[in-house]
Amino acid sequence: MNFFERQDVARRNSRLLMVLFVLATACIVLAMDLAVITIWYGSQFFYDSSMLAMPWWLHALVIGATAALILGVSLRKSIEMLAGGGVAVARMMDARQVIPLKANPMERRLLNVVHEMAIASGTRVPLVYVMDQHGGINSFAAGYDGQLCVIVVTRGALERLNRDEIQAVIAHEFSHIVNGDMALNMRMVGVLAGLVFIGGAGAHLLRVAMEEAHGDFRAILFLMASGATLFCIGYIGLFFAQAIKAMIARERAFLADAGSVQFTRNPEGLAGALDQVRHLHSFVLHLHSEDVSHLFFAEAVYLDEERVLSTHPPLGERIARLVPLFGGEAYRSRRSDPYAELQRAAESAASPMGSLPQSARIALETRVGCGGLLVALMLSKEGSALANELAALRAAGFDNFATSSAPLAPHVGVLPVAWHLPLADLALAHLRAEPEEYRRELVRALETLLATEHPVSLYRFAYLAFVRAQLAPDAVAKSGNRSIAALREDVVLLLSLVAHAGCARSDTAAGDFARAFASGAKEMELRAPLDPVRREGCDPVATAKAIERLRDLGPFAKARLVKGLAAAVTADGSIRVVEAALLRMVGAVLDCPLPPAFEELNPATLAA
Repeated sequence: MNFFERQDVARRNSRLLMVLFVLATACIVLAMDLAVITIWYGSQFFYDSSMLAMPWWLHALVIGATAALILGVSLRKSIEMLAGGGVAVARMMDARQVIPLKANPMERRLLNVVHEMAIASGTRVPLVYVMDQHGGINSFAAGYDGQLCVIVVTRGALERLNRDEIQAVIAHEFSHIVNGDMALNMRMVGVLAGLVFIGGAGAHLLRVAMEEAHGDFRAILFLMASGATLFCIGYIGLFFAQAIKAMIARERAFLADAGSVQFTRNPEGLAGALDQVRHLHSFVLHLHSEDVSHLFFAEAVYLDEERVLSTHPPLGERIARLVPLFGGEAYRSRRSDPYAELQRAAESAASPMGSLPQSARIALETRVGCGGLLVALMLSKEGSALANELAALRAAGFDNFATSSAPLAPHVGVLPVAWHLPLADLALAHLRAEPEEYRRELVRALETLLATEHPVSLYRFAYLAFVRAQLAPDAVAKSGNRSIAALREDVVLLLSLVAHAGCARSDTAAGDFARAFASGAKEMELRAPLDPVRREGCDPVATAKAIERLRDLGPFAKARLVKGLAAAVTADGSIRVVEAALLRMVGAVLDCPLPPAFEELNPATLAA
């Protein structure tokens, strides 16, 4: 399946999740009502022989209160997850964000690997967190989309895995991001919280009763009876929660393993990481481990991995699918030691990041540098144009960005256009957690730069739309379901924008635009009459709003849109670098990751 088909499957699984949630809630409500009925008639049997029938209003009260409690807890947790994204999950698990300036050698290795996998997968660079208190080998990715996405690893994974192994684990997490698993997983965290709440409340009452062992006997007996009853009823919710997670999460683990191999081209790396888990352990002893157990790379809660309700497939089966003849002992005897690797040459020089100018690598280590880098990517290389742009920034009150970007502009300007999006990703990864006031100020500085250009460059406009969507989104579509026809005007505007980008020669511009637009419209199945938008009509503000609305398209509608845009780009039989970069930028704004494929193109067809 492709990205959009997997999103559609995830959406169907979301509906299945809600059906099972309703069924589980009904079972818990029924069990609670039966418990109250038992208490009602049992108390009369021992203390009163009248045996009065239980009134209907008490049934209604028990049923209504239990259902309201479950729904309320699930709704509250869902809202909390929606507002905080992956950052909320990382904080819930007491994870610590890795700050580049404060990172130790192992954490710098982790950051390098995350950056490399972001480039390989064509997705946003997530925030990186470490769970310092946990020595097991595990990790997870969480978030609704690229805006608040995080990757969290345990201290055990950081210390016990060598570079190939941790790269494979991180690639596994990026596969979850690319496959659209994260949003479904986050919904599961919220929805399932209500199902396990009653059991958790019962367990809490039992602990209180044990702690009050020398208190009033009748009070302790009441607490123990109430706690045991709630715990037994709550086990129904726990059973359903584990069954739901097992049904949905197990197959996604196999899919993410395959994605990891696709990104790294190294199946033995992932098999080795799984072997290290098998040789050591992956358990995470935390209050909320059960709540997020389906997010993890391997089993986080202590269970026999062969159990039907395990959230992950058996380790042996996962390894066999990757490397059928994998020998654990032989692999462990020849694998690189993580500490020995760190004592060798600095990894940054050996990674793809080493090809960046030193000034850019240094800039990525600070907030000021990252802001300056994002501005520098939009500046002219040198000369009077650069001077005028810097003067415009200072005149608009953005002297800070002018000062930080000016020395970077000559170095960044010589980079291939294909590197602009990955480099912007790296800078954005550090800035998403900054205060909203700073992020919006940076967007306004870029808007000031765009206003200095006449006519507006399509590439610069797409770059601004991309940065704005990451730092100051007006609206974030979480689960769109609209069609191409419903957003026809916005689709035509965006298609016109991309078709204009392919018009490199003024003498053939009209014909080139017509062919590109017609090709895209045919692929999108847009019906006549169509009214393409002239280049000067592609207003930056209007187009930005159109792209924002297009994020609400359904998965298959997004697929048609992206295929149509790609058809427009390739209508003349070649792909210019600026066209490919523009398409990737638009894909990034629409939350449709488009991995870079420049190495697969014929260099003769690439033009600046």
